[in-house]
Amino acid sequence: MHWITDALRGQQDIDLALSPGWRHDIVLPPGSPITRDHLVTLTGGHQARLLKLNASASELRALLERASDHCFGSPSLLDTSQDLPRLSGATWDCRYAGEPGQRITLREVAGTRMATWQPGAREGESLWQHLEAYLLERPAGWHLPRLPEVQLRGVSGHPGWHPSQRPGA
Repeated sequence: MHWITDALRGQQDIDLALSPGWRHDIVLPPGSPITRDHLVTLTGGHQARLLKLNASASELRALLERASDHCFGSPSLLDTSQDLPRLSGATWDCRYAGEPGQRITLREVAGTRMATWQPGAREGESLWQHLEAYLLERPAGWHLPRLPEVQLRGVSGHPGWHPSQRPGA
């Protein structure tokens, strides 16, 4: 997913790129080509349109708090953080067992101009087409970069139960 946020940040006047926390479940062996079918699958198979907006650090933190509450709140689910949004242009930590509204710490934010996408929007460039153009511009021999890892705190030795169901909660 990191290359998707790279593609979004490559637009003119964009500081941040947000990829919603969807599970895409596409695994490609190293060196495999990325096809148009992969792009459509990666973008949810629907018309996701690019959006540009401004977001302050407090608005970004609130958005990430809502996303973490969605992942770690009720109903109780074992989660691997794969549903957390991907945010490029900011460094942040998430405390799994933290209280709602107190899980996210933003450490660095590159600016306020953000690119993201919205399913069902009627205006804006199609996400899969933007990604296709980005990939076509990559030089020969380009490979997908390693995924960045969000610092997820409070999970070391965690057996997988929901924070509200842990012993002593």
